[in-house]
Amino acid sequence: MMTPVMLALNTALHGDLVAARQLFDVVEFDAGADPYAISIWGSFAVTAAAAAGDHAWVLQAAETAINADPDFTFTFSGSYPRLARHWAKAMSGGDPVTSAMEMERIIETTLVDPPRSNLATWYALLAEVRLRADDVSAATTALDRAETFIDTCGERYAEGLVLLIRAKALRAGGDVRSAVRAAHRALTLSRERGAHLFAARADALLAELPRSGDDDVLGLCADHGQ
Repeated sequence: MMTPVMLALNTALHGDLVAARQLFDVVEFDAGADPYAISIWGSFAVTAAAAAGDHAWVLQAAETAINADPDFTFTFSGSYPRLARHWAKAMSGGDPVTSAMEMERIIETTLVDPPRSNLATWYALLAEVRLRADDVSAATTALDRAETFIDTCGERYAEGLVLLIRAKALRAGGDVRSAVRAAHRALTLSRERGAHLFAARADALLAELPRSGDDDVLGLCADHGQ
């Protein structure tokens, strides 16, 4: 059951969202009316959709998974669609303060102890909602938590996303030069690892940022042999 959804998620991270959605569609079809299979499908589908920044896709997948498990019977797999629904509502015009509070509650009660997969991803997405609520400090705290779990648990696929949202937090805090550096690092790291989804998002962010810090960034990259 896990292999097809992991393939679909990795296809999304590699940057081929069309193929990823097709793979997820096949898994959803094969799941039929089995609520547990739908829950597993949903946990991966919403993670891919949120990593891509696609709140419409997130809402569609989240509602399907939650409707299959309305009583939250599957505490682990059922956490992700509920997290994703809060993220999508905040990113599409809903109340980001309430969404952030609910996301943090779900993360802390279902994913942290023991640490579950995609934990760093969801802390990064929590940070994104905190930024939507104009709370840079809380966003930075969430990103620090994401990095801590990357370092201690070794699940590094979300590192490009964490750096990308770190760049957004730095921009929101007024440190544009550091934001440019973080975005460049997100771009470089993601390209090196084949996480082209995050590389494309970092490239788009760099297009929004001023180019005044580019010389500093190039010098920084040279110092690190990049």
